[in-house]
Amino acid sequence: MKKMLKNGEIYGEYFVRTKSLAFDQQANINEIDELIDLYKQWEKLLRYMKRNNMSLTSVKYIIASHYPFDHNGGLWKLFDEIKIHSPNVKIISSFETIKLVNILENTSNLRSRKSFGPLMGELRMIEESAFKVLKSENYFDINESCPSIIDKFELKDSDVELGVIKSPGHSPDHICPFFIRDGVVDFVYVGESVGIFIHETKLVTLPSSSAPDFNYKVYMDSN
Repeated sequence: MKKMLKNGEIYGEYFVRTKSLAFDQQANINEIDELIDLYKQWEKLLRYMKRNNMSLTSVKYIIASHYPFDHNGGLWKLFDEIKIHSPNVKIISSFETIKLVNILENTSNLRSRKSFGPLMGELRMIEESAFKVLKSENYFDINESCPSIIDKFELKDSDVELGVIKSPGHSPDHICPFFIRDGVVDFVYVGESVGIFIHETKLVTLPSSSAPDFNYKVYMDSN
């Protein structure tokens, strides 16, 4: 946390004697406001995609890692915008995510509304036809046929596979997408399945959920 304060990742004051942190709430809210304003500017995103030869018409999937609003609150908006350019785009998720995302007054949202208020923005239900539901696994072996592979494609003379693994614990629906390039695991998006605070020198994490979502045993088993 001291390193995060020094690097300006979070704002507050660290007290050595009690080893506690007092957050500067307004400073953190101001930064979130700036980020929200930035990501509202689709023109900047489109310019970035153009510079990198990326087209919205080529988007096939949007992957929803888990349901809470800070990850999927704007999912409906993102889907609507991309669908204009890529009508067949699908949201990859677990069946649990679909249920929880479309319960707008779920426990997590109600709790978050008290903490973040208007920062949560507008939440909307998403039609079930927008989703591609996966039967993801909590393991994979690249030497065997993997049931959680979603798609296969070629990228710069490499064979690439896109898959998903279950990683519950932080939330019951958490999933992790991964890429296998030429038979080697090239990328795994862990989301919040490994916690949010990393020790400076040791691999130590803290869960970022509270009851009823967090399940310690399931969390440890999936990692």
